[in-house]
Amino acid sequence: YTIDLGYSIADISANGGFIYYDITGAEETTEVYGSVAYELAAGDMLTISPGATLYYDFVEVDKPYLEVSVSADAGILEQLSAAVGMTFGMDFGQYKAGEFDGGPTVLQIGISAEYVLKNITLAPAFTYVIGLGDIFDDDHFAGLNVGFGF
Repeated sequence: YTIDLGYSIADISANGGFIYYDITGAEETTEVYGSVAYELAAGDMLTISPGATLYYDFVEVDKPYLEVSVSADAGILEQLSAAVGMTFGMDFGQYKAGEFDGGPTVLQIGISAEYVLKNITLAPAFTYVIGLGDIFDDDHFAGLNVGFGF
């Protein structure tokens, strides 16, 4: 369960909130998080957005986890845009697995698109995850978001 609050001033956005985890087979826990991102226009069609999010589990492990990201979004047509992005994860003691005691975790590389047709939005996405430590495996996932406007 997530509660998220966000605020933007010009090209800078900030979010913060709480995440409650109730996952079968894992300890229940709660994190507080904060993020900041900057949107930089690079010409008329391209936007580059660096950002960072810090998660802090204050119930189960009392340790932080950091994600640093950068993405580029291009408006191809009026109703079509495409984006590529990269996220690097760094653990500071949240993961409890074998000999792992913090450090780099994963590098995620993703591509997505968004197509808007009147009141319907289609947004397919694909992400490849590269495990950076001995306990993190490479993986991938894909999805399709469908939105309706009234």
